[in-house]
Amino acid sequence: MAEFVTAKEAQRRLVVVIVSIAVSAIALIVGVISYKGIADQGKPETPNTVARLRKEIAERRTSNQQMREAYRDYSRNIGWQFVSVTSNDPAAVAGFGPSDRLSGLSGKRLREYLDGWVREQFPRLDIKGYRTSDQQGAGEPLTLAKLFEELDKKEKDLESKIASLKGSRDKDDADGTKTAAETAAADDALLMEIDRPGTGFKDRVKSGLTQLKNNESKYQLELDGDGTPSNKGLAGQVYELEATLTELKNYNLNLKAQLMAQKKDLETRLNWLVYRQEEARERKEPDGEILSVDSAQGIAFIDLIHQDRIFRGGRFKVYSLEKGGEKRDKGEIEVLEVGRENFSKVAVYNARPEDPITTGDRIYNEAYERGKTRNIAFAGRLTGKLSNEDAIRRIKEFGDVYQERVTEKTNYLIVGEGYENDPNFKLAQEYGVKVMIEKIFHEYLGIP
Repeated sequence: MAEFVTAKEAQRRLVVVIVSIAVSAIALIVGVISYKGIADQGKPETPNTVARLRKEIAERRTSNQQMREAYRDYSRNIGWQFVSVTSNDPAAVAGFGPSDRLSGLSGKRLREYLDGWVREQFPRLDIKGYRTSDQQGAGEPLTLAKLFEELDKKEKDLESKIASLKGSRDKDDADGTKTAAETAAADDALLMEIDRPGTGFKDRVKSGLTQLKNNESKYQLELDGDGTPSNKGLAGQVYELEATLTELKNYNLNLKAQLMAQKKDLETRLNWLVYRQEEARERKEPDGEILSVDSAQGIAFIDLIHQDRIFRGGRFKVYSLEKGGEKRDKGEIEVLEVGRENFSKVAVYNARPEDPITTGDRIYNEAYERGKTRNIAFAGRLTGKLSNEDAIRRIKEFGDVYQERVTEKTNYLIVGEGYENDPNFKLAQEYGVKVMIEKIFHEYLGIP
């Protein structure tokens, strides 16, 4: 059914429509203007614009990506690379997806890394006051913050030292340059003074050079000689000394060879004597017999006499011959008086009081051979009852052999005045020859 509208109502409705259209147009214009201000692409620096917000988002993304890459590279360099491969590992939980390939930071590896700094690097850098995680006692545990702090301090300290060294070097360079300049100036002044006429420096230098040349010629003549046999110069003398030295060296080598041969011969002789003594000790072949014993006086009498070539001070061992041929040692005797007939007097030294030396016991000495001819030599000048010549005569009359020089066959060396410097005394020491004083020698010969 059609609606009838009055002219006034129609006018009112027209006004409302016009006003609505106008308000909508104004709102549209204001919205367009506001959107243009917010989304103005040409003004990214203007606050509260879409362009500005987009720029800040891009900057944050770049910063975050750089931080991720630095974190990843840092962890890789120190051995903490545990690459994220699932959404449940620490990297994913931290907000980084598997595609980022970000290395997770392990607390255990971090502790090992910091302990490595404390054990190895800090001693080299002279940083103290820290301990490792497994140590007890003084020192505090190291943290990353403390590590960076200590490294910063060490860097500043080294930079300070480097600056100080550079300053010292620059000062030394400056002082050296100054000293070189002063020296060069002094040299230049001296050269100018030398070249200045009338000073006499050049003449003195020329005279000195001439003197040096003359001295050189003189010393060369002394060194080389003039070519005559009487003046061979120092060089000729050195040559002769070298030749003499060579001769001495050869003589020394020959002497050493002779001494080695003598030493070998002596060792052979000594070994033979030792063998003979050992053999004689085993055999205990008797050299004499106990004729009687005075136990109260501690003396005895033996059947050896002067002709058997014994002398006062000679010692013999004593043994008794038991049943079955056993030879039991009983002690020793020492010759007190050498008799010319029948017996000699000896001192008795019992080995065991309960088993004393008795009449009929045998005596022996490994180095003694009854009645054997002896080889006798002298050292020094005899000053007693006999002169050297008389002593030589009596030795031959007694049946022994006199030797002018001691050899390995010498039995006795008779010493007199000045024997210490006699070569025979030194040889006797080398060969181990028995040394006898004049008084014992007289008794050996039977001289009252």
